[in-house]
Amino acid sequence: MHWARFAVYRHSSEILHGTFFSALYFQGLTLPNGPPASVDEFLEHVASNLFMVLMAAAVSLGAVTNAVSQFTNVPELAKLGEDILKDFETTPFLNRNDKSQKAPKKPTDKT
Repeated sequence: MHWARFAVYRHSSEILHGTFFSALYFQGLTLPNGPPASVDEFLEHVASNLFMVLMAAAVSLGAVTNAVSQFTNVPELAKLGEDILKDFETTPFLNRNDKSQKAPKKPTDKT
């Protein structure tokens, strides 16, 4: 859960306070490799940030279900937490660079 807290807190206070840095961060202008060069790269940057928050929530949920499972002696809860993490491992966004998986079609594709 410490990782999840760090992943979310990392820039959240800057964003919540509306600092100049948070505006630059959101637009990808603080990236080590430079800002996004296209709209697609910008959207990839935003999606990556949102996915990180979603993944942090899932990891936290998995940890909480595991802890509650041990405390209440209900092993089914631990299994639910494990299933959530397994679902994340197979998401297309996480595996977008894996050539062995078929990429989903974009909504604008006519085929």
